[in-house]
Amino acid sequence: MRAFALIPLLLFAACDQTGTGGGTSSSSASSSSSESSAASSSSAASSSESSSSIALPDFPHDPATQLAAGSGSGYTDLSNWAPGICFPLADTPAYANSQVYRPGGSARPSEPSQCATENYSYPWQDNFCESRSWSNPLCTSGQGHQGQDIRPKTCKSNLYWAVAPEDGVVTQMGSMTVAITGNAPPHRVYRYLHI
Repeated sequence: MRAFALIPLLLFAACDQTGTGGGTSSSSASSSSSESSAASSSSAASSSESSSSIALPDFPHDPATQLAAGSGSGYTDLSNWAPGICFPLADTPAYANSQVYRPGGSARPSEPSQCATENYSYPWQDNFCESRSWSNPLCTSGQGHQGQDIRPKTCKSNLYWAVAPEDGVVTQMGSMTVAITGNAPPHRVYRYLHI
């Protein structure tokens, strides 16, 4: 069981390590979407190289590293860099896909709703290293998205709990960002954005 930290307008719930989400929802918690390094690590956790003993649920998903057409060059390393971390949302289903290349995103301005059904449906889709203007040396182009966008089960705000990926400390809080640093070596830093 993971420890949780209560911070203003956001609750990081305890992790049950079952790989199923299994948390509790609350109208006092807030997470309309999550983009984080933890999320990109959790998508890697479903790779065949996972050293975690947690049984992962089966769900429709595109292959890891396969981005939406026209959205970038992707990432080719299938290593699981953080085995055994918790899924970053307490409630499932949740949907991993692009906040930019889906309806309501800046690449699809003619489809203005982030609440479009397409955004809350399977298959999951990798978006680590999607085209962005900032540096990311892990991307084949040297630039790109630094996390994985994940949406909760519905577009309703202030309803879903975020989950800390491992025991740690909240080390940064910004207007749209929370960072958690793991207690155990190698002291990974997980960033939650837009929650």
